[in-house]
Parts: sequence; C-alpha cells; structure tokens
Amino acid sequence: MIIDAKQKKRVMTAASVFAIALGTGFLMQNLGPMADQFADRQAEKSASAAAPTKASLQPLSSALQKSSPAPNQTDSQSQAPAAPVRMASVLPTISPMSLAPDSLPTADGVASACALKLKATAQQAALVQLTLTAPCNGGQPVTVKHGPLSFTDITANDGTFTVTVPALSATAAFEARFDSGERAFAMTLVEGLDDHRRVALTWQGNIGLALHALEKGAEYDTGGHISAAHPATASRALSGEGGFLTVLGSADLPGARMAEVYSYPAALEGEVQLNVEAAVTEATCGAEMSANILSLGIKGYASHALTATMPGCDAVGEHLMFFDVQPEVRLASAE
Repeated sequence: MIIDAKQKKRVMTAASVFAIALGTGFLMQNLGPMADQFADRQAEKSASAAAPTKASLQPLSSALQKSSPAPNQTDSQSQAPAAPVRMASVLPTISPMSLAPDSLPTADGVASACALKLKATAQQAALVQLTLTAPCNGGQPVTVKHGPLSFTDITANDGTFTVTVPALSATAAFEARFDSGERAFAMTLVEGLDDHRRVALTWQGNIGLALHALEKGAEYDTGGHISAAHPATASRALSGEGGFLTVLGSADLPGARMAEVYSYPAALEGEVQLNVEAAVTEATCGAEMSANILSLGIKGYASHALTATMPGCDAVGEHLMFFDVQPEVRLASAE
C-alpha cells in the first residue's frame, strides 16, 4: 500500500494482527386428631349406682356409625340423639390471590417497585432500539450484551436508558445487566438483516482506539471517510449510498466496555477498507493493547482478536495504525 505524506503524519506503524477465536407438590398437611372424642351415655339406673364412663378415642370410621340403643333402655332413652361429630383441621384458610409478574412479593413481603424492564423495538436499517426501565438503579453503570457485542453505559437519574444497537442476528436477543447482578432480557425479530453488513471494533477501558471506514477508495477526511468524528446516518445505508458508524458505551466510566460498529449496504461489500487507529498516550505507551474485531462469518458474527504492543512513551502523540482489519470470509461452496 502506498501511504501519502498526509497519512505518514498520522500513521506510525502499520500492522494487521489477527488471532481468530471461533470461539428446576406436594401439599403437606399436619392434621391433629381427626375428631374429638365420641361416646354414648347410658341411662342412669339409679343416682347411687351411677358409674362414670370414661370417654374413649375411636377411629373416625367407627365414630361416624350410629350406635344402637341397649335392649333394656326405655323408648325415651333410645331416642336420645347421638353425640355430635365435630371435625377438626389445622389447615390454614387460603384466599385466592392474583399477582402480576411485576408485583411479586419480595423476601420481606413487600411488593417490588424496582422491577427491571427491557424493551426491544426493531427499526429500519436492521437497527434495534432498546429501552431500559430500572426505577431503583438511577445513575448506575449497565452493560448491554447482544451476541458477541457488549458495551457499558450509565442510566439516567430516574433509572431509564435508551440506545439504538445495530442487530447482528434476525432473532435479536439482548441482556441488560447491572454490577449487582440484576438483569433484564428482551428479544425482537429484525427484518432486512441480509441487506446490511456490520464490522465492529470492541475493547475495554479508555485506550484511545478508533475505527475508520474508507468507502470506494476514499481518502482520509473526505466524504467517504466514516469515523466517530464523522459517523454519518442510517439514511446512507437505506439509500445504498454508503455506511454509518454507531458508537456504543461511555468512555467516562472506568473500565467500560466500548464498541464502534460500522454498518453498510451488502452491495458495497469489497468496496470498503477498514482501519483501526490506536493513539499512543501516557496511559497506553509501552503497554499491551487488546481489542476485538466482530465480523460476519459462516455461522454469523464472530469475534477476532486484535493485539499489539504499543510503542514506547517517547512516541506519545503518535498513532499506531492497523490496515484492512476486516478478516476475509471464505464461504464453503455447495457441492
């Protein structure tokens, strides 16, 4: 590749390094005695001859049977009613209750007002708008994951967060997770995904990385140069003119996961050069740089490692450039 004088000023080292990593009733009852004592009183023959009768505990089956009067009993005695049968139960009374999923009681018995909700809405250009509602997580970091793509941002003070994410699959599933472990999920169907291509650069921390797309042989700082400084819009892809860049994540959060996703019409495949630029700073000079390139493969979008040792601190202010970072995809031919 021939690098003109302008590029030489911004390019210190050209490299293209890749390490592909294809990489749960029963009802338990505790019944006490099933019935109280059942006993028949015999008529007193005389006050002095009366003998106390001890009540006895009988099985439930025999207690329910009617007792026959004794042969020497009078008619009035034979018509005396049997002792009433009383059933005892220790089962608690259960009232029907209907709870909506979002108002299920928490461990302390109080209906939760902190339930997380994540909504995914498909949009044009194979994009998905995510809307997160987290009433009790205002101003907190949240990491969004979509397949091999992940990034970290922060919720508003009221716990809401909205972002537009380029879809990497037709059945697009998303997860929003807080550092506490709380998480929410959403899924949507995306139309027209095959009409678009994506290439993403992902990394962690503020290490000065940037993705640059040069369309149809464009030079830097011209109309066909797409970067975070000139991201363009999805209308370019819808019209077939070119691509656009989506920046995801908050660089202000220490250790945040970051991503830049370049999207372009499938018809332009082969006509776009993608470069990665790494700034040499006081924080990165002489250190190991690690990032990933996400691109379309045979089994969907996959991650490919991009690593290098940054120049020494005497090169602070310069840039390390990786040219043509999009891996070549070789599709298996049909037999």
